[in-house]
Amino acid sequence: MGQASVTCVNLIVECLETLNVDSLKLIENIEPDINNDQLIVEDLCFDLIKNYKMSKDEAKYIFIYIQNANLLKRIGTLSLNIVKHLKTILNVDNELKEIKEVLILGRFVKNLISKSIISLVEKNIDIATETIHEEAENKEIKERIIKTVIEIMKKNAGFIPLYMELIFIVESIRKIGKLSKNIAENNISIFVDNNLRMLED
Repeated sequence: MGQASVTCVNLIVECLETLNVDSLKLIENIEPDINNDQLIVEDLCFDLIKNYKMSKDEAKYIFIYIQNANLLKRIGTLSLNIVKHLKTILNVDNELKEIKEVLILGRFVKNLISKSIISLVEKNIDIATETIHEEAENKEIKERIIKTVIEIMKKNAGFIPLYMELIFIVESIRKIGKLSKNIAENNISIFVDNNLRMLED
């Protein structure tokens, strides 16, 4: 689930590492898969609801999986938006030193989304909890970068349009981190309920 969106985030990080727009072209080719991933999960979930008699709890879990599919689609959509702005920057100045700061944030968020998916697949509450706690650092990195960028903009008005693109990218990467946290929170609601039910049985 969400493989296309995860691949998009990985390719954005790769582009930030290499400053090569070829990675971004690959993301544009993945765009149809982002919608397909979500539709496949939704179709499977709705088929289960339609064809099998489910308890209230079981139906709740199905809807949480649908919600996670929607969150992953939003991650993919944000990635596509990042591509447009990153292309603009790289076409104007591919030696912008602040890109390195954005790379740190990108790597951090790449780790968050990976953990959120692993926690779902492996039904691992510890990894999900780590993802939620670590996401707080995501905000700190973002705010540090934005503060630096604003100071540069004050000193050099000519670079304002370019740095506005950078701010948009930073904000979008930060949102991907938050969405990864939301997925982890959803996962915990499944795991905790399941564990409690097993104890009751």
